[in-house]
Amino acid sequence: MFDLERAADMLANVKPVRVETALCTQARSGRSTCRTCVEICPAGAVSLGRGPVVTDACTACGLCAAACRTGALRMETPSDVALLTEARKAQGDPLVVACAAHGPGLRERVVKVPCIGAVTPEVLVGMLAGGHSQILLWRPEACAACGNRAGVERMDLAPLEALYPGAVGFASSLAEVGEGAPGHQAPGDRAGTETTFDQSLANRDRRAFLGSAFKSGGSLLGLLLGDWAPKKPAPPAPTIYEVQGTPRRRQVLRDAMAARPPAPGARLPEFAPLASPACTLCPVCTKLCPSGALHVTESGDHAALQWQASRCTDCGLCREICPVGAMGRGEQLTADRFQAEAPEPLMEGERAICGCGAKYWHTPGGPDRCFACRMRG
Repeated sequence: MFDLERAADMLANVKPVRVETALCTQARSGRSTCRTCVEICPAGAVSLGRGPVVTDACTACGLCAAACRTGALRMETPSDVALLTEARKAQGDPLVVACAAHGPGLRERVVKVPCIGAVTPEVLVGMLAGGHSQILLWRPEACAACGNRAGVERMDLAPLEALYPGAVGFASSLAEVGEGAPGHQAPGDRAGTETTFDQSLANRDRRAFLGSAFKSGGSLLGLLLGDWAPKKPAPPAPTIYEVQGTPRRRQVLRDAMAARPPAPGARLPEFAPLASPACTLCPVCTKLCPSGALHVTESGDHAALQWQASRCTDCGLCREICPVGAMGRGEQLTADRFQAEAPEPLMEGERAICGCGAKYWHTPGGPDRCFACRMRG
């Protein structure tokens, strides 16, 4: 009943980098100019067609996944959940995050990664929320000769410094790392003190392997039960425009910031969208937004373009695809604004009738005729 060979094949199919084509801005619109994953891959293993394609030349460094703003590429092994779990187990401060090939010999407080350039800000904030007071990214001289050096050099810790002053930095020698202060408690020593972030991480950890197994093309339940497993009809495949749930990295960041509040008045390295009066309240940006941060609500003769900061990844697709060029970049996002759940109105309009007889949404200061008449004019 249990097929060991099939189980081995299933696990072998769990790729280190997972592709979610529906989240790629290139897949959602041909007007997208994003090529970040192709440009940063040191092995030339990523190409773009209708979304990213990762070839067998991939070295699993994780740089493409870290650079992808929308989550179209993400590391499965090690996953963000696995890294955060390892950080929670580590003893002593500061916590050291190091490349597996060139890390220091500090086993109890080192989290090994394929490359430090693959560690996202969301994961670093999650590590701080897990109980560490300081994190040092191990960047020895060997990094300068590594093929991944471009990914390491592009790391900018200024945004993290703004959120948590002095909490994250680089180290290249054991003298900078120090002997490590006690103080950080392992999860087993914190009975009764688990935070919401700890519970969220534990839930994600339990689902991580099973999720990978199911997504690799096999059914773990079917593997274990064989012919006894119930046969369920496959759900219909979602269209590429459907967005389900909050982006993973945004959820990790929100949970972590809730557990460890950032400095007062801190800002994220992202910007809110800004809609001009030229906006026609059409559904183009709302349909193609890869994070589901934009949507239009209608109530009688009133409509509003709503934006949700906690979902937005500032990928810029809405600015590139707006038919009338109405979407621009607004103010830098504050931590408080990011953590708020309520959507914000970017533009509002009232139903009006054009001279041609067609109905359209008239925005304050906007055109007094429908989009079709404006195009003909």
